[in-house]
Amino acid sequence: CKATTEAMNQLMQLHSATVSAMQRQLQLLQAASQPDPAPEPWRLNVRTEASSYFITEGALNPSDEVSGMLKSSRPKVFAEPLGLGPGVPRFLRWDESVELAEVGLQELQQQISSIWQARAAHQALHGPCHLQEYLYYRFVQSAATAGSDTNTDSVTEGCAAEESSTDVSSKPGDIDGDCSSREALVEDKAAEATAAAATAAAGAAAAAGYQLYHALSQHRQA
Repeated sequence: CKATTEAMNQLMQLHSATVSAMQRQLQLLQAASQPDPAPEPWRLNVRTEASSYFITEGALNPSDEVSGMLKSSRPKVFAEPLGLGPGVPRFLRWDESVELAEVGLQELQQQISSIWQARAAHQALHGPCHLQEYLYYRFVQSAATAGSDTNTDSVTEGCAAEESSTDVSSKPGDIDGDCSSREALVEDKAAEATAAAATAAAGAAAAAGYQLYHALSQHRQA
């Protein structure tokens, strides 16, 4: 019937989206599975939304800004990705531009203090780990927690939620086929949502790493 055909077309489209989402998740998991490289300084390339040139990280000095300038008038600032290669620390492994926010010195100092205290507690339980290893753990845990707190996924459960919309005059075979299609749609939606949430958490973790690195560079003379 027409309803079954439409459901099957929707299912095929959703299958394609689910496969793409899961391929992306697999790519990020493979990158995260590679151990951290030996610690070394890294340089971020930073660009503004209104320009096509790059600013060497650290060239921006907050003390040079005129007091009272409207923040809304400033162009957005982005860090270019360092990539997903094994030579990049895991907390900086990302392959998309990251928008950077302005972080005040006091906020940065509080964040650094929190990192050192939490790292000491972490090492007391799990043994020694390098700072870049702990930062990856910290940012991933924080992103995963935030993602679970804000996840409002409302995938319907089987055909029960749509029984009221089913045409009871349809043939039993048509109803069974339509129900199977709906159940497959629910499963695909759940898989796609899981993959999307994992990708979003990885992006949030990387964004936290880039943001910290950028803020440290901007305030390194303080």
